[in-house]
Amino acid sequence: MSRQLKLLQAGESVVRRVPRSVLKAVSTTIGVASRAYARGGRRQAAIHQQRVTPGLHGWKLERRVDEVYSGYATYWLESLRLPYLSRQQVDGAIAVHGYEHVEA
Repeated sequence: MSRQLKLLQAGESVVRRVPRSVLKAVSTTIGVASRAYARGGRRQAAIHQQRVTPGLHGWKLERRVDEVYSGYATYWLESLRLPYLSRQQVDGAIAVHGYEHVEA
């Protein structure tokens, strides 16, 4: 079994037992910690954020990039939890904004 698969299985085992509120805190921490381990990726994310929000610099840009990496972490953590959630739990966690425009 590959190292990556072992890590994913270990992650699944932990993530499915942890409350969502804890996962949110972990995601936020990963976003900030990415400053130390993802310099190249953060540079690219900063360029994209400045393209979307011209004039974004300094600590505001750093914070926005933290949020980008926090979002990546949330995606992966929630993806690991998904197979263990019931259909009702998944449906209850989805919010669709503006669907009334589709129905019209």
